[in-house]
Amino acid sequence: MGLNTALGTSISGLNSAQIGIGVVSQNVANAGTPGYVRRNVSSVDSISGGTVGVSNPNVQRLLDRIVQHQLLQESSGASYTSTRAQVFANLDQLYGAPGSKTALDSMYSTFTNSLQALQNDPSSYTNRTAVLDAASQLANRLRGLSDGVQQQRSQAEAGIGAGVTRVNELLDQLTNVNARIVNAQQTSGTADLRDQRDRIVSELSQYVEIRTDERPNGALSITTASGTQLFDGRPTVKFEFDARA
Repeated sequence: MGLNTALGTSISGLNSAQIGIGVVSQNVANAGTPGYVRRNVSSVDSISGGTVGVSNPNVQRLLDRIVQHQLLQESSGASYTSTRAQVFANLDQLYGAPGSKTALDSMYSTFTNSLQALQNDPSSYTNRTAVLDAASQLANRLRGLSDGVQQQRSQAEAGIGAGVTRVNELLDQLTNVNARIVNAQQTSGTADLRDQRDRIVSELSQYVEIRTDERPNGALSITTASGTQLFDGRPTVKFEFDARA
């Protein structure tokens, strides 16, 4: 083995080792970073012009696609369950705990009991006053409930509107990142870009139940659980919400 051959072999090996050390350091530094996928380095021995060395190391993400797809589905379900639970909790608080003095059922019972007492003794001034007081309190409670329900509806509509806006923003962000991944597929590593794209897709799955499919060129296609195409290199739909409808 000549000196040049030995030097070439050593340099390629050192370059590969340096890349490997960098990847390990990156894995350690980002161990707690949300959306970061651990990497490893794969390299293949090569022989070129009589020189034995290491071919260009390939940095790969250690990602289980099946687990990722399952996570996207669960994320959508969890988001729906959380939102639904919050709405019911707000309504429960609005109506009051069953049996409490301010609960609707208790105030209605007080009103009907006062009517029964008045029926038994129509001439009683106390009973007549009790009916008027109970009726007034019940009417005020119903008015408050109506206002509270309307406020809940307004908040829900505002949340839906904000969600629709965010979904459209995420789809636009995907257009940019997806194009960069396709363009970088043959020229440089795409691990960081894929992490960025996965974070966008993960957030998108909190609003819409989605399915993803990666093409051979690295491009991503996204459909809803029902099969409607949302994204294929660029958004194929634009979400809208009209609270007045």
